[in-house]
Amino acid sequence: MNQKEKPKDGRKLTDERILYILLIIYLLFFLSQTLLLRGSDARRANLTPFWTIRHALRGDIHRFQLIVINILLTVPIGYLAAASTFKKNITEKGRVFATLILLFVFVEVSQYVSGRGLGEFDDVFHNSLGALIGMVCFYGPLWTYDAMAVILTGGGMLQIVDIIFFGPTKFLRAAVIPMQIWIISSIPTAALTVLIFRQWRLYGTETYSGRELAGRLLAANFLSVLTGLLLIWLVLFPYRLPWYYYVGSVIVQTALTYFVRETSGFLTGQPAR
Repeated sequence: MNQKEKPKDGRKLTDERILYILLIIYLLFFLSQTLLLRGSDARRANLTPFWTIRHALRGDIHRFQLIVINILLTVPIGYLAAASTFKKNITEKGRVFATLILLFVFVEVSQYVSGRGLGEFDDVFHNSLGALIGMVCFYGPLWTYDAMAVILTGGGMLQIVDIIFFGPTKFLRAAVIPMQIWIISSIPTAALTVLIFRQWRLYGTETYSGRELAGRLLAANFLSVLTGLLLIWLVLFPYRLPWYYYVGSVIVQTALTYFVRETSGFLTGQPAR
Protein backbone atom coordinates (compact mmCIF):
# COMPACT_ATOMS: atom_id res chain seq x y z
CA MET A 1 0.00 0.00 0.00
CA ASN A 2 1.29 3.46 -0.85
CA GLN A 3 2.54 5.16 2.30
CA LYS A 4 0.51 8.28 1.50
CA GLU A 5 -2.74 6.34 1.31
CA LYS A 6 -4.90 6.10 4.38
CA PRO A 7 -5.27 2.56 5.66
CA LYS A 8 -8.59 0.87 4.99
CA ASP A 9 -8.86 -0.02 8.65
CA GLY A 10 -8.90 3.24 10.57
CA ARG A 11 -7.40 1.62 13.67
CA LYS A 12 -3.96 2.25 12.24
CA LEU A 13 -4.24 5.89 13.08
CA THR A 14 -0.88 7.53 12.51
CA ASP A 15 2.76 7.06 11.59
CA GLU A 16 4.19 4.09 13.48
CA ARG A 17 7.31 6.09 14.34
CA ILE A 18 5.27 8.50 16.45
CA LEU A 19 3.58 5.62 18.23
CA TYR A 20 6.92 3.91 18.86
CA ILE A 21 8.29 7.13 20.37
CA LEU A 22 5.25 7.44 22.66
CA LEU A 23 5.62 3.79 23.65
CA ILE A 24 9.33 4.23 24.45
CA ILE A 25 8.63 7.36 26.54
CA TYR A 26 5.97 5.56 28.53
CA LEU A 27 8.15 2.49 28.97
CA LEU A 28 10.84 4.77 30.44
CA PHE A 29 8.24 6.17 32.82
CA PHE A 30 7.15 2.65 33.78
CA LEU A 31 10.73 1.47 34.34
CA SER A 32 11.51 4.59 36.38
CA GLN A 33 8.60 3.90 38.72
CA THR A 34 9.28 0.19 39.07
CA LEU A 35 13.06 -0.06 38.89
CA LEU A 36 15.37 2.79 37.87
CA LEU A 37 14.57 5.41 40.52
CA ARG A 38 14.23 3.07 43.47
CA GLY A 39 16.82 2.67 46.19
CA SER A 40 18.47 -0.71 46.67
CA ASP A 41 17.90 -2.92 49.71
CA ALA A 42 18.04 -6.58 50.64
CA ARG A 43 16.78 -9.06 48.08
CA ARG A 44 13.13 -9.96 48.60
CA ALA A 45 10.69 -12.18 46.75
CA ASN A 46 7.15 -13.48 47.16
CA LEU A 47 6.01 -15.94 44.53
CA THR A 48 2.72 -16.85 46.27
CA PRO A 49 -0.04 -16.27 43.68
CA PHE A 50 -2.71 -13.64 44.47
CA TRP A 51 -1.59 -12.93 48.03
CA THR A 52 -2.14 -9.20 47.50
CA ILE A 53 -5.71 -9.80 46.35
CA ARG A 54 -6.44 -11.85 49.47
CA HIS A 55 -5.08 -9.06 51.67
CA ALA A 56 -7.12 -6.47 49.78
CA LEU A 57 -10.31 -8.51 50.24
CA ARG A 58 -9.63 -8.58 53.98
CA GLY A 59 -9.74 -4.79 54.09
CA ASP A 60 -6.11 -3.85 53.42
CA ILE A 61 -6.63 -0.51 51.63
CA HIS A 62 -2.91 -0.07 50.94
CA ARG A 63 -2.74 -3.38 49.07
CA PHE A 64 -5.88 -2.49 47.14
CA GLN A 65 -4.29 0.81 46.05
CA LEU A 66 -1.13 -0.99 44.94
CA ILE A 67 -3.18 -3.43 42.85
CA VAL A 68 -4.99 -0.55 41.14
CA ILE A 69 -1.69 1.26 40.52
CA ASN A 70 -0.04 -1.84 39.01
CA ILE A 71 -2.97 -2.37 36.66
CA LEU A 72 -3.38 1.27 35.60
CA LEU A 73 0.36 1.75 35.04
CA THR A 74 0.44 -0.80 32.23
CA VAL A 75 -2.88 -0.08 30.48
CA PRO A 76 -1.18 2.58 28.28
CA ILE A 77 1.65 0.13 27.51
CA GLY A 78 -0.79 -2.43 26.12
CA TYR A 79 -2.67 0.23 24.18
CA LEU A 80 0.43 1.81 22.64
CA ALA A 81 1.99 -1.60 21.90
CA ALA A 82 -1.15 -2.62 20.01
CA ALA A 83 -1.31 0.71 18.17
CA SER A 84 2.36 0.70 17.13
CA THR A 85 2.46 -2.94 15.99
CA PHE A 86 -1.12 -3.17 14.66
CA LYS A 87 -1.57 -6.93 14.31
CA LYS A 88 -4.77 -8.30 12.76
CA ASN A 89 -4.10 -11.99 13.33
CA ILE A 90 -4.97 -13.31 16.81
CA THR A 91 -1.70 -15.27 16.93
CA GLU A 92 0.33 -12.13 16.22
CA LYS A 93 -1.61 -10.23 18.89
CA GLY A 94 -0.81 -13.06 21.28
CA ARG A 95 2.90 -12.70 20.53
CA VAL A 96 2.77 -8.98 21.33
CA PHE A 97 1.03 -9.75 24.63
CA ALA A 98 3.55 -12.50 25.44
CA THR A 99 6.39 -10.03 24.81
CA LEU A 100 4.83 -7.63 27.31
CA ILE A 101 4.53 -10.42 29.89
CA LEU A 102 8.25 -11.17 29.44
CA LEU A 103 8.95 -7.47 30.02
CA PHE A 104 7.07 -7.56 33.33
CA VAL A 105 8.87 -10.77 34.36
CA PHE A 106 12.19 -9.07 33.56
CA VAL A 107 11.25 -6.11 35.79
CA GLU A 108 10.38 -8.37 38.73
CA VAL A 109 13.54 -10.44 38.34
CA SER A 110 15.58 -7.23 38.13
CA GLN A 111 13.91 -5.92 41.28
CA TYR A 112 14.92 -9.06 43.13
CA VAL A 113 18.49 -9.19 41.79
CA SER A 114 19.15 -5.48 42.40
CA GLY A 115 17.22 -5.28 45.67
CA ARG A 116 15.13 -2.43 44.23
CA GLY A 117 11.79 -3.89 45.22
CA LEU A 118 9.85 -7.04 46.01
CA GLY A 119 10.01 -9.54 43.18
CA GLU A 120 6.61 -11.19 43.05
CA PHE A 121 4.20 -13.12 40.87
CA ASP A 122 1.29 -10.79 41.69
CA ASP A 123 2.96 -7.76 40.08
CA VAL A 124 3.46 -9.72 36.85
CA PHE A 125 -0.20 -10.75 36.92
CA HIS A 126 -1.51 -7.24 37.60
CA ASN A 127 0.80 -5.63 35.04
CA SER A 128 -0.20 -8.23 32.44
CA LEU A 129 -3.88 -7.64 33.19
CA GLY A 130 -3.39 -3.90 32.67
CA ALA A 131 -1.59 -4.47 29.37
CA LEU A 132 -4.37 -6.81 28.23
CA ILE A 133 -6.99 -4.18 29.06
CA GLY A 134 -4.99 -1.65 27.02
CA MET A 135 -4.86 -3.97 24.00
CA VAL A 136 -8.59 -4.68 24.26
CA CYS A 137 -9.22 -0.92 24.36
CA PHE A 138 -7.30 -0.46 21.10
CA TYR A 139 -8.96 -3.30 19.22
CA GLY A 140 -12.35 -2.70 20.83
CA PRO A 141 -15.27 -0.41 19.90
CA LEU A 142 -15.10 3.37 19.66
CA TRP A 143 -16.00 4.07 23.27
CA THR A 144 -12.81 2.32 24.39
CA TYR A 145 -10.79 4.78 22.28
CA ASP A 146 -12.45 7.69 24.06
CA ALA A 147 -11.97 6.17 27.52
CA MET A 148 -8.29 5.62 26.78
CA ALA A 149 -7.96 9.21 25.51
CA VAL A 150 -9.15 10.42 28.92
CA ILE A 151 -6.73 8.16 30.83
CA LEU A 152 -3.70 8.99 28.66
CA THR A 153 -4.45 12.71 28.62
CA GLY A 154 -4.93 12.88 32.38
CA GLY A 155 -1.67 11.07 33.12
CA GLY A 156 0.29 13.07 30.54
CA MET A 157 -0.99 16.45 31.73
CA LEU A 158 -0.20 15.58 35.35
CA GLN A 159 3.39 14.83 34.36
CA ILE A 160 3.58 18.22 32.62
CA VAL A 161 2.27 19.93 35.76
CA ASP A 162 4.84 18.04 37.83
CA ILE A 163 7.68 19.13 35.53
CA ILE A 164 6.57 22.79 35.52
CA PHE A 165 6.30 22.87 39.33
CA PHE A 166 9.46 20.90 40.21
CA GLY A 167 11.65 21.27 37.13
CA PRO A 168 12.79 18.92 34.33
CA THR A 169 14.79 16.80 36.76
CA LYS A 170 11.44 15.44 38.00
CA PHE A 171 10.59 14.05 34.55
CA LEU A 172 9.45 10.42 34.78
CA ARG A 173 9.26 10.67 38.57
CA ALA A 174 5.55 10.95 39.33
CA ALA A 175 4.83 12.74 42.62
CA VAL A 176 2.55 11.03 45.11
CA ILE A 177 -0.38 13.46 44.85
CA PRO A 178 -0.51 13.55 41.00
CA MET A 179 -0.40 9.76 40.95
CA GLN A 180 -3.25 9.61 43.47
CA ILE A 181 -5.26 12.08 41.38
CA TRP A 182 -4.75 9.98 38.27
CA ILE A 183 -5.79 6.77 40.00
CA ILE A 184 -8.81 8.30 41.72
CA SER A 185 -10.17 10.30 38.81
CA SER A 186 -9.16 8.58 35.54
CA ILE A 187 -11.46 5.53 35.50
CA PRO A 188 -14.67 7.22 36.76
CA THR A 189 -13.99 10.22 34.52
CA ALA A 190 -13.47 7.92 31.53
CA ALA A 191 -16.74 6.11 32.27
CA LEU A 192 -18.68 9.37 32.63
CA THR A 193 -17.05 10.69 29.45
CA VAL A 194 -18.47 7.76 27.49
CA LEU A 195 -21.96 8.62 28.81
CA ILE A 196 -21.45 12.27 27.87
CA PHE A 197 -20.36 11.29 24.36
CA ARG A 198 -23.48 9.17 23.99
CA GLN A 199 -25.65 12.13 24.92
CA TRP A 200 -23.92 14.20 22.24
CA ARG A 201 -24.65 11.48 19.64
CA LEU A 202 -21.02 10.67 18.98
CA TYR A 203 -21.44 6.89 18.77
CA GLY A 204 -24.21 6.62 16.19
CA THR A 205 -24.13 6.46 12.42
CA GLU A 206 -24.92 10.16 11.99
CA THR A 207 -22.72 12.05 9.55
CA TYR A 208 -21.38 15.45 10.54
CA SER A 209 -19.39 18.08 8.75
CA GLY A 210 -15.86 18.50 10.03
CA ARG A 211 -16.81 21.73 11.81
CA GLU A 212 -19.91 20.29 13.45
CA LEU A 213 -18.07 17.14 14.55
CA ALA A 214 -15.25 19.24 16.04
CA GLY A 215 -17.79 21.40 17.86
CA ARG A 216 -19.60 18.43 19.34
CA LEU A 217 -16.34 16.85 20.46
CA LEU A 218 -15.10 20.12 21.96
CA ALA A 219 -18.30 20.50 24.00
CA ALA A 220 -18.30 16.84 25.08
CA ASN A 221 -14.63 16.91 26.11
CA PHE A 222 -15.15 20.17 28.00
CA LEU A 223 -17.87 18.45 30.04
CA SER A 224 -15.56 15.45 30.48
CA VAL A 225 -12.75 17.56 31.93
CA LEU A 226 -15.25 19.47 34.09
CA THR A 227 -16.42 16.11 35.45
CA GLY A 228 -12.84 15.19 36.30
CA LEU A 229 -12.40 18.54 38.06
CA LEU A 230 -15.47 17.90 40.23
CA LEU A 231 -14.21 14.41 41.13
CA ILE A 232 -10.82 15.78 42.17
CA TRP A 233 -12.44 18.48 44.31
CA LEU A 234 -14.77 15.98 45.95
CA VAL A 235 -12.03 13.49 46.83
CA LEU A 236 -8.95 15.69 47.38
CA PHE A 237 -10.48 19.03 48.41
CA PRO A 238 -8.95 21.63 48.71
CA TYR A 239 -6.20 20.39 46.33
CA ARG A 240 -6.20 22.38 43.10
CA LEU A 241 -4.54 21.87 39.76
CA PRO A 242 -3.46 24.87 37.66
CA TRP A 243 -5.70 26.23 34.92
CA TYR A 244 -3.46 25.01 32.08
CA TYR A 245 -4.03 21.41 33.19
CA TYR A 246 -7.73 21.69 32.34
CA VAL A 247 -7.25 23.79 29.19
CA GLY A 248 -4.60 21.38 27.93
CA SER A 249 -6.77 18.38 28.74
CA VAL A 250 -9.69 19.75 26.73
CA ILE A 251 -7.44 20.48 23.74
CA VAL A 252 -5.60 17.14 23.79
CA GLN A 253 -8.71 15.00 24.37
CA THR A 254 -10.57 16.83 21.60
CA ALA A 255 -7.65 16.33 19.21
CA LEU A 256 -7.37 12.61 20.01
CA THR A 257 -11.10 11.90 19.72
CA TYR A 258 -11.46 13.98 16.56
CA PHE A 259 -8.45 12.37 14.90
CA VAL A 260 -9.91 8.89 15.39
CA ARG A 261 -13.21 9.87 13.83
CA GLU A 262 -11.74 11.94 11.03
CA THR A 263 -9.42 9.17 9.85
CA SER A 264 -11.79 6.25 10.40
CA GLY A 265 -15.01 6.48 8.44
CA PHE A 266 -16.37 3.16 9.67
CA LEU A 267 -16.43 4.45 13.25
CA THR A 268 -19.07 7.18 12.87
CA GLY A 269 -20.46 6.72 9.39
CA GLN A 270 -18.52 9.79 8.24
CA PRO A 271 -16.57 8.98 5.06
CA ALA A 272 -12.82 9.19 5.56
CA ARG A 273 -11.28 11.89 3.40
